[in-house]
Order: sequence, then structure tokens, then C-alpha cells
Amino acid sequence: MSNNTTVITDTKTIEGTLGILFNLNEAYVNFTLTLDEEEHKVHGTVKIYLNPPVEKPFIGNVTGTIYSTGYGVFVQGITLQGYIPSNNPINPIEFPFNASLHLESDNKGIGSFQFQGKHLEGLPVKIMTEQTNPIPFIGMWEDSNGTEISVSFKNKPGDEYTIKYGDGRGPFIGYSNISQHIQPITIEVDFTDATGDERGTLSKDGLAIKWTNDTSWKYLG
Repeated sequence: MSNNTTVITDTKTIEGTLGILFNLNEAYVNFTLTLDEEEHKVHGTVKIYLNPPVEKPFIGNVTGTIYSTGYGVFVQGITLQGYIPSNNPINPIEFPFNASLHLESDNKGIGSFQFQGKHLEGLPVKIMTEQTNPIPFIGMWEDSNGTEISVSFKNKPGDEYTIKYGDGRGPFIGYSNISQHIQPITIEVDFTDATGDERGTLSKDGLAIKWTNDTSWKYLG
């Protein structure tokens, strides 16, 4: 296990559109993005509709940056880039994608994107949903036997955790891959006075951990 600690922060997930949805044959992009405003990083997925409703969307992963603009009515800017697979499953080619979003405080704005020879500018941007994502694992859990477990950062916010059982066991040290944005999110703990190293996988809703020894934890808050 690594002893390196990486600082991480709360993130925010947004879903929205770039372009006009209701104009037939007009290209637009749906996006779901996770924003780390402190680290100025963005990652997520896009669905690119080049010729709706005739053509299937192109779906792929993107990364990028987020920054404060400091000019005019726009409060934030987001840049995105990625290589998007073909919408034909028998065609393995990928196409470069670039986009730029300029957001106002009311979750609207303007943007542009480039894809497959198209370069569209001055498109409306609208954020449909927005939610803050708490840092996984931190808090109180309960194991399969009803024992409460507290999970806290070992030192400062990062990838190392201190795990203490309500019945006096611990503290144990855990490590995770949270800051690497790798799915599924896992945590590895050295239960030195019990079963040794165990690896757990966090459920998608963040409310349960399934361990390799066939036990599980549920999140209490």
C-alpha cells in the first residue's frame, strides 16, 4: 500500500445541454460533468447529436478544466476535450471533440463545440441539474453484525483513512482510489488483528460497501 496522501475536495455534478434541443436537424450536445472547482478539473460524458432525430448520438468520455472568468456576465468557463467513438458499433474509429462553455450565475450561458468537421459557435448552454457530491467513505457505517464504524481522514483530506469500530477494534488504516477518478471506487484496509488485507467496493449510490470476505457495510451518515 502507498503511504502518499493526495488532497481531494468535494465535487459537483452538473447535467445540461449545449445547443437547441427542439430544432430538427440542428446539432446539440447533452453533457454530464463532475467538476472539481478547487483542482480546476472536469471529467464526464457527452452525447453528441449531429443530425437529430435521424442519426444516433455519439457517446464518449471527456476531460477538461474549469476556471473563473472574471469578465462580463460570465462567472465560470469550462473547456472539454476527448476522443469520441463512432456511433456505428462495427466502426472502431474515434473522433476528436472540443467544447467551450461560458456560464452565468443563473446556470445559463453560451458555448461552442467542434466535432467531425462541424464548428458551431454562439450556442445556448443550460444546466438542468446540479448536485454537490460529498467525499466518499467519510462518516459512520454499520457492518453486517450491527457494529458501528467511524471512517475519517488519517491526516488531512486525501486517500488515507482511519477506521475505528464501536466495539473497540482499531484504528485500522485504509487507502482508496478516489482522487484518481477510477470506477468502481474501492477502499483497501489492513485489518492486522483480524483477517488481514481486505478490499471493498463502494456502491454507485455511495450507501454500501461490499468486501471481498463477503461482508458488507451500510452508510449511516
